[in-house]
Amino acid sequence: MPQALTWKKELLRRKRISKNNTLKGKGNFTYCAYCQKKILIPPSQLKEHNFCDRKCYWKYRKNNPLPTWFQKKHKINVGKIREKAGNWKGGLYKGKDGYVYIYKPEHPNNIRKGYMAEHRLIIEKYLGRYLNRQEIIHHKNGIKDDNRLENLKIVTRSKHFGKIQCPFCKKEFLIK
Repeated sequence: MPQALTWKKELLRRKRISKNNTLKGKGNFTYCAYCQKKILIPPSQLKEHNFCDRKCYWKYRKNNPLPTWFQKKHKINVGKIREKAGNWKGGLYKGKDGYVYIYKPEHPNNIRKGYMAEHRLIIEKYLGRYLNRQEIIHHKNGIKDDNRLENLKIVTRSKHFGKIQCPFCKKEFLIK
């Protein structure tokens, strides 16, 4: 093949493209929006901006971000946290362990990304001081999300495990 022939002339010579730059019904030639390389695109995939590969697409998007109406329509809570997010539930959630947690990032004993167990907060507010790690809050009726003050009791680790008396039948049980 002679060097003087360009790729377009070569395709014309082989009768694969017509004179109006279409590939005999199989596509159109256009230019990459980032690198300006000539590319062949099927007619069904022609858009305002066409790219030769993904690298060119992402380089183009870095300099030309998507319009804000598109971002709002497709990505609702991106970059929005806590009160600004649409799925914010007031800083409350129920953990897999059954306890209710409240968002308190300023609390010195918070756990789980700024959340604190609600039953501990209720007892601390009642006592007017912070609880230490050795003090455990016991739910008298055994329901972990029933955080009424009359249902909560402070016990130490040594008394929370061991022999206890059932409030209903008055029998003693060993808790491990």
